[in-house]
Amino acid sequence: MNTEPSFDCASSHAALEAVKNADFVVSLLPFKNHIMNEYVDVILPIAPFGETSGTFVNGAGDWQSFAAAVSPKGDVRPAWKVLRVLGNLLQIDGFEQESSADIIAEIKRELVHADANLAAEPWRLPASIKAFNYSSNGLNFIPQLSLYSVDALVRRADDLQQTHDAAKKHVYMSTLTMEREGFVAGDSVKIKHGGISALHAVAVDDKTPEGTVLIPVGTTAAVDLAMPYHPVELIRD
Repeated sequence: MNTEPSFDCASSHAALEAVKNADFVVSLLPFKNHIMNEYVDVILPIAPFGETSGTFVNGAGDWQSFAAAVSPKGDVRPAWKVLRVLGNLLQIDGFEQESSADIIAEIKRELVHADANLAAEPWRLPASIKAFNYSSNGLNFIPQLSLYSVDALVRRADDLQQTHDAAKKHVYMSTLTMEREGFVAGDSVKIKHGGISALHAVAVDDKTPEGTVLIPVGTTAAVDLAMPYHPVELIRD
């Protein structure tokens, strides 16, 4: 629900393999993409967050309720209503709610009954941070999730994708790494890592650690990349 495995998972390649090998896949999403045709059996359209009411619990444990900005288009319904109707059709108990407010009230009653709460835990600084064990051979893949690749809505906002902060089809590396590997800025390459990625352009970023490449993820150009922080191979076009 509200997830595109090819964009929303750390290892998009493994996620796609998993859903493709599943016996039956139902997807609840506001949008459709061409990759879904390879693994989805049923698509149930749901309203994006701006077209439904609901409640978030923030990092401080505060309950923040909101109303829909506009009505859902056509026959689209908020996800909770789709699940409620499925529960009714399957004759399952506990699916009688008429509004999102009914659901929140029920959750709060359950929390009181269980003597539980959603208050935030105090922030703690870890005693130590384990470093990633980079391979000394080849190049290591560091993922970069741009601000406008984080969910299905912003990924489809054409104006946002034209801004400076949008993900680019680039492979970033330091000047030293570029010289060592024999690349120059502007070289066209594909990335071999799980699968073969779409075409990228080599670009300089001297904030990228030596021996690594920074690659934007959460995009169609990166759907075949495997687990981050592992060695990758760059293939000249």
